[in-house]
Amino acid sequence: MAPEPLPPQVPGGTGPRPEDGPQDVSQDPGSISIEATVPPAAKKMIEVARSQLGYHEAADGHTKYGQWYADRHHDPGFENANWCDMGLSWCAWKAAAGSVVGEYAYTPWHAQWFDDQGRWGTRPHVGDLVFYDWEGGHSISGIDHIGLVEELRSDGRIVTIEFNTSDAVMRRVRTPAGIVVGYGSPDYKSLEDDMAEVVSLGAGEKQNVPASNDISIKFRKEYSDSHGHHSPDGYSIIVGSSVWAVCDAIVQLTGLKANDPVDVAWSRMKAPAKDGDPWTLLDDAWRTPFRAAPDGTIRAQLGGQLGLDKDTRMRLRVYNPNAYPVTVASALAKVAFLKY
Repeated sequence: MAPEPLPPQVPGGTGPRPEDGPQDVSQDPGSISIEATVPPAAKKMIEVARSQLGYHEAADGHTKYGQWYADRHHDPGFENANWCDMGLSWCAWKAAAGSVVGEYAYTPWHAQWFDDQGRWGTRPHVGDLVFYDWEGGHSISGIDHIGLVEELRSDGRIVTIEFNTSDAVMRRVRTPAGIVVGYGSPDYKSLEDDMAEVVSLGAGEKQNVPASNDISIKFRKEYSDSHGHHSPDGYSIIVGSSVWAVCDAIVQLTGLKANDPVDVAWSRMKAPAKDGDPWTLLDDAWRTPFRAAPDGTIRAQLGGQLGLDKDTRMRLRVYNPNAYPVTVASALAKVAFLKY
């Protein structure tokens, strides 16, 4: 792999921007409380970042974060480089969360790392890393700044801790529209004890299964111990590390003829290498045939266990071998993840 690029100089700097509205936030570290539901590792990450509020770079641009990064990567070019990402990487190192937060200086590479793990999205959560493009672009390649989400406001704005903003570490209030490309969601829960992590999913609408075809059920609701398992497209359940998944589902099917068959499966999938390419079905880890009742309905209950890793996705699929379409009237799923 080529050496990591030095962070580029960002046009216009990284101070507050006009569209962000008033910077009505205190710089006092303890002035914002952390939600009780935030994972302990995320709290530690935020606490370390808070401890750096007020730090200012030297006249020549030198920072302790750049020095730390340069020493670790044996490249003195990072010593005086833009340090918004190196500062957060330093915090992750201090918080013993580097394996899930990542260690980068070049923000597009950092964002791509989250995307490659399936932990990239457009909804913020406390503890996420937020990636900006001051020019208003929507691609990872255009990212030029990063922050740590500390608080979500009811008006849609986010409060962040940012390094190398006005040459210092400061809290900022940001309006996501127009400047946020996306959010990286570290798998903080994987750093905790081997307690099962549970996610519950609901379809929320009827879905059609064409004749002699199959579909992946699309989930629109997620209830979980932490965020990030429900993929943006709604079809896949994703994880950031190797886990053993214990899964259960209830699927209500209608529109069948008495005794006609339908299969329901928990399937392992592989994401496409690039946008537009098809998904790959690795296997149907658990697939069970069901037959319709006299009224043309099926209530399929399916449980199973399967292994997943950061490169595989899990889907709940319905196979319709009949010469007419059937309907998924409702679907609920509950999955417990246990670390290997």
